Order: sequence, then C-alpha cells, then structure tokens
Amino acid sequence: PPPAPPQPLLPAPPTDATGQRGELEKSDEEGLKYVDVMELEGFLERRDVRLLRASWLAQQGLQHLPHRQELERTHPESYADDEMVGRCMKEVKSAASWNARCRYPGVVVVSYCWQTQQHPDPSGTLLKMLGAFLHWYAAQRANCAERWSIQDPDFAVFLDFWSLYQGDRSPEEEASFRRALCGMDVWYGHKGTMVFLLSQVPEEWIVHRSYHTRGWTTFERAVSSLCKASAAYCLNMGQFSWWARYDGRFSGTSREVLAEKALEDCDGLTNASRSAGGRPCRGVVDNAQRSCLHDLVQDSRWAPMLPEAFVAMNSGKSYSQVSDRMAVAVLYEQVVTAVLGAQRKADYSLVHWTVEQLASIGSVMRLCSSLKELDLYNCGITDAGLKAFANAIDSGAPPYLEMLFLKGNDEITDEGLLHVAEALRRGAMPSLRKIAKRDVAAHTWELLVAAGSGSNAKVTGEAADWLVFERTSMAPRNQTEAAASSAQSVPGTQ
Repeated sequence: PPPAPPQPLLPAPPTDATGQRGELEKSDEEGLKYVDVMELEGFLERRDVRLLRASWLAQQGLQHLPHRQELERTHPESYADDEMVGRCMKEVKSAASWNARCRYPGVVVVSYCWQTQQHPDPSGTLLKMLGAFLHWYAAQRANCAERWSIQDPDFAVFLDFWSLYQGDRSPEEEASFRRALCGMDVWYGHKGTMVFLLSQVPEEWIVHRSYHTRGWTTFERAVSSLCKASAAYCLNMGQFSWWARYDGRFSGTSREVLAEKALEDCDGLTNASRSAGGRPCRGVVDNAQRSCLHDLVQDSRWAPMLPEAFVAMNSGKSYSQVSDRMAVAVLYEQVVTAVLGAQRKADYSLVHWTVEQLASIGSVMRLCSSLKELDLYNCGITDAGLKAFANAIDSGAPPYLEMLFLKGNDEITDEGLLHVAEALRRGAMPSLRKIAKRDVAAHTWELLVAAGSGSNAKVTGEAADWLVFERTSMAPRNQTEAAASSAQSVPGTQ
C-alpha cells in the first residue's frame, strides 16, 4: 500500500495587522493543498507526474498505448510541454476561486476502471470514448475562450497509467512513483481541477467488475465530490448521451470552428433566438449550455460521508491488492477531515441526492469547522430530504455557518422548513444568519426567526425570499463549548 501522504510544504496562513493568525487555523493547513496549486506544481516540476496533451490523446482511440516510459520515448509530443503546463495550471488556480460559473479549467483528471491488471485499455476502446469527451470539452473551452481568458482550447489530461511510471521501474522511477501515489487525492480533490467520471465501460469489454464495484474508483469519486469550486467541476460522463457526434479529431482545428461545434449542442436554438448575424443570442446559449452540464452534474457527485460510512461502502468493493482496502480507508479519513475542515463555502448545487445522502450531508457538518456558506441550490430536495439533513446535524455544528441556500428546491414546503427551525432550536447551526428560499409563508419565517434568534430578530428582503436574522450569541469556539452550551439548554442537566 502507498505510504501515508507526507506533510506538504505550504505557505504560512495569512496574519492580520497585529501579527496574529488570520482566518485560517492551524488545523486548516493540510486543506490548503486542495486550493493552492503549489503541491500539484511540485509533482509536475519533479516529473513525478506527466500530463498528456488532450488534442493528441483524443486521436488515439482503438490503439494500444504503451505505458509512460515507452510513450515518453516513442511519442514525446504526447505530453504537455512546460509552456502548456504553466498555462493550464494558471487556469486551475483561477478556477479554484469561488466563482460558481463553470470556467472549463485546463486540467482534466480522469477516473476510470482498468480492464486488466496489466493494462487499463489494451484495445483502446475506452480511449475512443474518452476522445469524444475530450473533443466536446475542447469545444466548450473554445466557445468560452473570450469570457474566461482561455488562450488555447487545448488542455492537459491526467491519466494514471500514462501520467505515472508503470511496469518495471528503475529505483529512481520507483521513488517517483511512490511520491506520485501520495498525491493522487490532490489531483481528484482539488477545487480547481475538472474530473471526468467514466462510469460506463465500453460494451466490448467482458469483465466481471465495473466502475461502480472497484475500490479505487470509489475512492476517486468520493474525493472528487468533496469540495469543487463549481458543481460542474465533477462530471459523470456515463450520462454523456451525445458522444457519438465527436470523433476526437480537433488537433489543429481553429478556435472559431470548435466554438461553432459547441453551439450545435445547444438545444432550443430557434431562428427567433438568433441574432441578425445568424449566431445564437448569448442568453440562449448560456441556458442551453447549463442544460447540457446539468445532465452531467446531476448524478455525478456523492454526498460527503463520514469516515465510518466510507468504510462501510468500501467493504464490498474489489481491489487487486487486498492491502489497498485499509490504505484507501485511512487515506479517505485524512482527506475528508482536511478538506471539510478547511473549506469556507461548499457548493453542491444542481446535484440530486437521495434522502439518505442528504442525511450524510447533515452528519458531516461536524467536520466543517470553518464552513460559512452552504449552497444546496436546485438539488431536488423534498420535505423528507430536508428533514433528514436537519435532523442529522449535531448541536453546535457547523459552528460558523452563516448562509444556507435552498432556492430552486420547489418541493420544499413550510413543513420541511419547520425541521430546520427545530434544528436551530436544539443548537445546530449556531451562527446561521441567512436562509435563501422563495415562496415561504410569513408564519414559517416567524417560526424560523423565533427558533434561531433572540428579541432583536428581523426579516428583510423585498422579494421575501431571504430570511435574515440576528443572533443573540456567537458560535461556540470548539466542540467542548458546543457540548456545554447544549447541556445548559436542556432542563435538569448539569
């Protein structure tokens, strides 16, 4: 099994004018590597990891590609050069900022199932499918180039078999491979990388295992679901129903031609919606692209889960090496604790979860020691789902959550919101000051205010779709204070 990830060399957290530690606490430092690109750049500079050039890779369908050592020797053009790597990593850094619009960042990390232990795709059938996905992604980048300052539609791809040293490795290559293994979670879990989940295997494969039954793909998907800066940065390409329209041959294609290819995918572009020049109006294009992305986002990310819940899920998965099961479980606990403990805003918009998954979201709030905003926009949440979420939140957790976004969940009624009021009454979300939800009855707002605030409570907002209230006390500083606060609120406890 891979060794435990080493402590990264990270910059010191920011300080205020007095020299004291700023917003980031010591416990947050491990989570910085999922936001900053320094750790990823380190792997690339040492050549522990190589990124493939998408325009080259997309044309390799139905071919048997050798492992990294041989590919570097025979096809050096297959890998991104230093200039391309620098450009793409700059995009990743920008994408990690909290702008929820999809920027189509320049590094795509692929999560996929290997067909055999010796080679993931001997016949190249998986690469043929992937080539279509890469072609589609390049077209989206070309269409958004001006808006997001994308210099080149071409981009870089992380594929473990070709990005890491494989096969018979020299001592130096073995050391490099081990270092790269320690950073696999960062490639998938980073806020600014795009993850493709290849959840469907080619029909030609005859295997007794699938993407959903493999242990490492389970880990990759779980980590990719934790903290993306945009809901659209983790896409389930198994839902990509129009892949046959792309042949993967976009190398040398102009940005304008690629952009036109993206526009062809936009449904509902009638003549009436087009401008005098024949091109679709920007607003219609935006809506159509959001619709395309919604299909890929809706069933992509899992709800974050506690370590013990992951162990239970992981117990039935298959591993080539038996010892990997425990190693993956330990690694997941390290990752989920670091990531959820450090994030300030969690964007899970557009992802449709079951009642059980919403309960999982509530249960992990105990790990979210720095969370200030939770976005559950348009997640298909019902009253039952909101009840499960609210009931699973521990008293005092998350201590600094200030804003809860519930807009777009039209099936939530006043009955569901009353469960939020009950959670506030028993001490959950002690710093909550704002809830976003449309069409809520006035008496429900009043109950929420009464549950979550004191005599200074007030409701503001012209559209009546925001509940804003003031708290009479600050959030507990730690778990001990939270427990003490909860005990004092229950009669008869000491």
